[in-house]
Parts: sequence; structure tokens; C-alpha cells
Amino acid sequence: MLGRFFQCMILCLAMTSLPVWSVETTFDAVKTYNDSIQPLFETHCFRCHGPEKQKSELRIDVLDVDMIEGQSGGKWREILDALNRGDMPPEDEPQPTIDERRAMIDWLDTELTRAALARRSTGGKVTLRRLTRGEYNNTMRDLLGVDLDYARELPPDTRGIDGYKNNGVYMGMSDQQIDEYYKAAKKGLATAIVEGDPIEPIQVVATNCASGVRFDKLVLAPFDEILGGTVVGFSQALDRKTKLPKGPYKENAMVLLCKDHPPAGEFRVTVKASVKPGDSKYAPPYMLVEVGHKTGVGIEPRKILGEGYVTADPDAPQTFVFTGRLEEFPLHDQPATKKFPGLRVIITDPYALSPPQPPKVKRIKGEPPPPPPAPLPDPYPRLVIHEVSFETPVDQSWPPVTHRRILPPRADDMSEEVYISKVLRTFMARAWRRPVTDDEVGWATRYLAALRPEMPSFEEAMRETFALVLTSPKFLYLPESRKTNAAPLDDYELATRLSYFIWGTMPDAELSELARKGELSNDAVLKAQVERLLADERSQNFVDGFASQWLQLDNVDAVAVNPEFYPNFDNALKEDMKRESLAFFAKILAEDASCLNFISSDFVVVNDRMAKFYGLDVPEAGDFRKVSLSDDSVRGGVLTQASFLLGNSNGEQSHPIYRAKWFLDRLMGEPPGEPPADVPELDQAPAVKKKLTLKQQLEEHRNRPTCIRCHRTLDPWGIPFEGFNAIGQYMPADTALMKKRKGLAIEDQVVLPDGAEIQGSRELKRYLIDQKKDAFAEGFSRHLLTYALGRSLEWTDQPLIDTLSEKFKAKGYRMQPLIIDIVLCDAFRRK
Repeated sequence: MLGRFFQCMILCLAMTSLPVWSVETTFDAVKTYNDSIQPLFETHCFRCHGPEKQKSELRIDVLDVDMIEGQSGGKWREILDALNRGDMPPEDEPQPTIDERRAMIDWLDTELTRAALARRSTGGKVTLRRLTRGEYNNTMRDLLGVDLDYARELPPDTRGIDGYKNNGVYMGMSDQQIDEYYKAAKKGLATAIVEGDPIEPIQVVATNCASGVRFDKLVLAPFDEILGGTVVGFSQALDRKTKLPKGPYKENAMVLLCKDHPPAGEFRVTVKASVKPGDSKYAPPYMLVEVGHKTGVGIEPRKILGEGYVTADPDAPQTFVFTGRLEEFPLHDQPATKKFPGLRVIITDPYALSPPQPPKVKRIKGEPPPPPPAPLPDPYPRLVIHEVSFETPVDQSWPPVTHRRILPPRADDMSEEVYISKVLRTFMARAWRRPVTDDEVGWATRYLAALRPEMPSFEEAMRETFALVLTSPKFLYLPESRKTNAAPLDDYELATRLSYFIWGTMPDAELSELARKGELSNDAVLKAQVERLLADERSQNFVDGFASQWLQLDNVDAVAVNPEFYPNFDNALKEDMKRESLAFFAKILAEDASCLNFISSDFVVVNDRMAKFYGLDVPEAGDFRKVSLSDDSVRGGVLTQASFLLGNSNGEQSHPIYRAKWFLDRLMGEPPGEPPADVPELDQAPAVKKKLTLKQQLEEHRNRPTCIRCHRTLDPWGIPFEGFNAIGQYMPADTALMKKRKGLAIEDQVVLPDGAEIQGSRELKRYLIDQKKDAFAEGFSRHLLTYALGRSLEWTDQPLIDTLSEKFKAKGYRMQPLIIDIVLCDAFRRK
């Protein structure tokens, strides 16, 4: 239904670039070239690439030295790569000295980097940017009141040069993307706005497993009369004659079956659960609730609805309530049959351990068979399900609240024309996050009037009109009025920028009301709102958005752990690794603790699985919680978290270069840059044959003329983590790794660029706290400001970064005051 003209309008707006900040090549750079660099090129390069001869059609003496405004940047890049590789000058020509080559390389690298930054520059202004996938999902959910995965078919967000996905410069738009936004809007509106008769309610309750349900890999859990519930974990089949356990234990599940065909809409599953006691040293059972169905042999699609630890006693069960939308779960859309009986609610304990089995009793020939051995006591706490219920719809009023919020009942004395205008104005103002003009309402009204004769119902015509509103750049983008440069944002624009910074979604009623009153411009009011937003549970979106990108947690999933090296590694642990880092960040934010804990802390935030993975001797207590560390622990801070260590390895061995790059970029705010083209990766195979340690391999690698410039300041920051293997375990005598490395020792002692000698991660963390607090403060301030503004920072931002980092240090390196200072600064409150 979208006209081609409308798609073009959106694309033109999306791809319009704002004026770019341009920096002319400085006098000093030109003077340096003329005085020092040009004579070196003349001596070593002009004979083959000058006035008389131009090998490879390259003439260097006429290239434009202005990397920013000139057109020779690509050629200079090729020259820099050739110098880095050692291809220029060729081997049969006189070679520059190491210092001469380094001078040419350093000058080219500096000027090309400056040119690249200048051409990406926005002149210190926040660029027009669209909603990220996460922001789009959150906004659609809050606007329509329907929790769906709206971004499922949208392309992934591009990570900008600074590592953040909300950088407007990197946010593209395409015809296909517009179509997906339109489809997502129609899907949500079709659910939120209803028509026809009310949905017939469905409710199913079970206290033990449904009969007749079969699985390929699970068995039905047994009901325990004494406990009054179904015991989930492992069970054995019973011998029909003796009624005694027979055969090995099998993982089992509690299953509720809904044979009716539920309509699309919201449903609720309520579970009453407790724990069959076991040895207290083991973690409580973990309940996983999934919804799905069976489509054939080996095909049992299901999706997680909810999960959590269960800790209650059988005489006082816990009640868990989970909600979802049936559109988001795999369902069998045909009538129920014996083979495909219908929707299933499946409850398992994915971390349950098989009970110990008694030793087998040998049968002696000629003697009667011995009695079966008595089962051994089960030491593990077990999940007990007392009752499961499924019901839909959750909101049994008609029309539901989602409909009434968008299309409230029309008063008897209100004309349809006035009603439509009021409904459109209210919806458009919420969607566009500001008051709308009469012209904008008139545009939507005319569109509706043109559609109405073609639509089967009034509701469908309204859905189509609302879909157009939600495919407008005024919804998909965070536009700000085109005032003069650096003009202050109005209160609605400021409310929107603040809400998306901390909540990742649209402003709520309180922010919108303050904007309407014009009170957000008041520093005290704005500060109070920051504190309110941070205290709200929606601030978890800030943790998920900023922390996951700052710490580059996506790296964990990108590394394939080699099972030859780590045969017992469970890939499911990767999710726990990422959750650990987010929970650690959330704890520091919530407690307003010092951010120096990111460097070194006397605590970790782990669940029982990560505690076991780290070898921490702590009580098993379920989900992520704060655990104090002993004074001699190697853990503490993000630098010893598995997400960093695994995410910056190659899945077989540790990788000090990857770890050093991450450390300098994410923690110190000093990205080392990309390696020159065609410089090979560290090849460990030949070095292993020479019986070189990894540290010695790096020394051999960086002694090459093409490598020394970068590696002399890079490698020392990665070597102290050599005590941690590729998956993040502290194993200085890792037998599997040692075997693969043919018994080579692990060396983690190093001389840092400033001459300090340290050994291992413990000493590195102490050194960073003593010597690098200021660098960390500036780096963290820079990262947080980049995320808050949605753009790359520039040299003109340096005074602000200095001010923010000084305040950050003066206030005890606490994150909440830093966030407040960022929101109150001019850069955040202006275009």
C-alpha cells in the first residue's frame, strides 16, 4: 500500500548528509613533508615513480599532499601499504634505514588517519539517526502495547568505527528495509486493533503429565504422591512385573497439553513449583518453560517462554507467571490429531544431573537371579511441579485494552470526522514523540479518506493509516528541528534524546508532560529525571545497549571453541559469560560504585555455572549474585571475565594481540588501529616447531621492519593474560594446551612501554590502578559520551572530554554522576 513516492521521500531524507566538518592540512604537516619526507621519497622512490619513469603507472612527485581536500588519498594509502610490507623500494634498490622508513610510514599514517576522521566528521553535531533494532522493538512495544519481535526481519545494525550501533553516520536505509518496517507495523496493528466477535477463552490446568505425549529425547516425569507434584529431572522406566526401576535414567519433563487450537493473541502460563530437598552443596533446580508442538519424528520445535531458579519448600510452593504471544511461538496450525495432539507447555531442568546408579550385579550361572540392587540416594535437589495452567486471552475484555488505547469509544455527541481527527492526532503525537501540526493531521486524514472506500472495515482503514504513520521518517528517525547550528534542543527533542539514551525507548507520560510544560530545560528538573530513569527497571535497556557494545560481547559468539583442545566445553556457557559481564556492569551502576571496579574488583557477579567454571569455592545459590573474592584471587574486573578472554582468543589458544587491542580500545580509549594491508597473522605453527613460547613468537614477529612500529606498544598489554587459556580459565599448567604446544611454558612477564616490569594479570591490574586511572577515566568518559550522542567524537570535543573525565575522577569514578554530567552538558542538549 505504500506509494513509490513515499518510499523515495523516506530514502531521500534517510540518506541526506549533514554538512561535514573539514580540516585543512596543517602548515606543520606540509612543512614536515617538504623538509623531511619529500627528500626521502626523492632519494628512494622518484627514480621509478617520478618525472622520467612511472612504474605501475604511479608518479609520486605530483601527488597532492592534502589528504583531506585532495584526490590522492587512495594512492598514498597504496604507498603506505607497500612500505609496511617492505615491497617498496624493491630488494634490488638501495633501502632506507629503519629510521627513514619509520619516518615515511609515521607521516603517511598520521595524515591518512586525520583525513579519514575529517571526512567522517559531522562538525560536532549529532547526525540524523534512525532507531536501532533494539530501540525500534522497544518503541513499538510501548506504543502499541503488544510485545512482538518487530525487528526479526530487519537487517542487523552496523557497528560504527567506535564500536557502537547507534552512530547515525553508519545507519543506512533501503527499499527493502522500508517494506519490512511497513510489514512489522501492520503485524503489530493487526494484533492491537481488533474487530468482530470476542475470542472464546481457553483454559487448561494440569497437576501431572498429559497422557499420550511422546518425545524423541525426553520422557514424561513421574508424579510423587507424597510431595504432591511431578518431579522433573531424571527418571527410570518401571518393570511391568516387579514395578521396580528398569534401565538407565532418562531426562524427563512435565508437559501440559492444550488440544484446542488457540487463536493468535496473548497467553499466560502459571506454574506452581517447589524443590524436593537434596544436598545443600548443590544448586537449586532451574526451571525452563517452553511452548511448542510436534510436527514429525525428530521435529519438535519449541521456544523458551520463561525460566528461573526454584527455591521453595513443597509445603509452600512458588508461583511463577509467564506471558507471551502465540504469534511468536511455533504452533501446529492444523486440527489436533493423535500424532499431533496440539500445543505443549514443556517444563524441564536443563542443568539437572543424572542420579548415581548402583553397580551392576553379576549373575552366576546355575543360581537364581539376584535381586535388583537398591537404588542409591539421590543427592541432587529436584524440581517439583504442583500445577501448570494455560489460559488465553489474558485480557478478556472486548475490545481489549490495546484497542481502546488507540481507538477509544466514540462519544454519542461526537461526529466521526472529529473522532478521526482526535484519534489520529493522539496516535501521531505519541508515535512522533511531539505535538503534531494541523497540516500533519490533515495529511493523515486525507490519506484515510482516500483509503476508506477500498477497505473492508473502518478498523482496517485505520490500521493502514497508522502503518503509514509508523513508516514515516518522523517515527523511524530521531529528527531534530533544523535550527541554526548548535541551537538548543526544544523540550520534546531533549526528552526523546534522554529517553533513548537511558531507556532505549520513547519518553513516558511524565517526561512528555514535563516537555509540554517546558520544564526540562531546568537543570534541577533534568537531573532529577536522569535519576528517575536510572532507578527505573527500564534502565536495563541501557545496560544491554551500552555495556554489551562497550565490552563487545558479540565477540564471544564469534569464536568457535575447538573441541580438540577443549572437549568438555559447553557452548551454552557462552550465554552465561555474556550475562555475567552485563550483571557485573548492572551491579556497579545500581550500587553507584566506582568504575575502577572494571579494572580490578574484590568481587565477581556469577551464577553457579560460572562459579564452577572459574573454580570458585562459593555456596551454590542459583542466579547471578555478588560474591566476594579472596585476596589472592586472579579474578575481579572485566579483564579476567571469560567474555573478554574467550572473545579475544582464536578458540584454540590465547591470543595476546587480540586481547591487547581490546584492552587499549575499550578500557583505555586508545584504539591501536587496523594492521597494514597484507601483513600476515601470527603464524604459530613454524614457531612451535622451533620450540618457541608464545612470547618468543611475538618477539620474533615484531622484530620484522613492517611489524615493529605497531607491536612494540601493543604486545606488552596482552602478554600478562597468558595465564588464561582460550576459553578464559586460569590454567598456567593447562595439560591440554601444553600438549598442543608441545610442552612449551607459558610466559606472562613483560616490560610495559613505560619501562615498568610486571608479571601476570594481578600485577597488571595493580599497575593500572596505580598508574593508569586517568587514562581509564578519559577512555570511559569518551565511550559513554560517544554512545550518548550517537556520533563519533572529534578533536573539538576534547575540552568537553577533559571536563567530564575530571569530574568523573573527582566524584569517585562513579557512573551515575558521569551520566548526569553528560546529560547536562551543551553537546547533549544541543543539535
